[in-house]
Order: sequence, then structure tokens, then C-alpha cells
Amino acid sequence: MFAPSLNIFAVLTAFFGIYLGFHEAIKGIILNVLSRIIDVEKINPLVLTLGICTFIVITLVIWVSFRVSVLVFFQLGSPLYGIVSCIIPFFLIYKVTQLEKLRGLKTWLILLYGILLCLSPLLKLID
Repeated sequence: MFAPSLNIFAVLTAFFGIYLGFHEAIKGIILNVLSRIIDVEKINPLVLTLGICTFIVITLVIWVSFRVSVLVFFQLGSPLYGIVSCIIPFFLIYKVTQLEKLRGLKTWLILLYGILLCLSPLLKLID
């Protein structure tokens, strides 16, 4: 009896969670880039929010109209995830002296996983 409404609310909750996270990430990137050019106080937050919302909606409409699979998105996004989550921390551990205690075999395995994540789109071409 409650299953359909529960499913709808679960999908909406997941969508809005991802939407808000993506919105904040894009807002942070835009503010970071614009702060190098103009003063942050001169940026109208309403215009920024509406611009980001418009960008997200247009991107989603294009995504749905081309019927791109979510799995393709994961495969194309995996190099970014591998760089940010595996390769950059590996180099930080070996460059920052305060992180010396973390060096070892596990760190090299993290680098290996990062490299595999970066190569995964190429492995898709072999399929």
C-alpha cells in the first residue's frame, strides 16, 4: 500500500541530494574562478544560483534526450575519481613529510587502483 509512495520519495530524496551536492560543487568552482577576476561581494547570489540551476536543468534535458546510460557516465567519470581519490592522495603522502607514517604497500595499492580507474574507459573500448 505504501510501497509506491515510498519509492517515489526515495527517488526524489536521492535526486535532490545529488542535485544539491552538484549545485554546491559548481557554485564553489565558479566562485573560486570568479574571485580571481572580480570581488566576491560584487557577485549577485541570486543570479549565480539561477544560472547554476539553469545549467543543471539544460544538462539533464540533454542527457535524457540523448538517452545516455548512467553506466557510461560512471565509466567516463572514473578517471576523475581515480585522480582525486587515489593518485593525488598518493602523491601527497610521498611529498608531505607529516604524512610519512602512511607510506607503505597499502599506499602503492591505492596508486594501482587509481591507475586502473583512469584506464577503465580504455578497457570499455575493448568490449
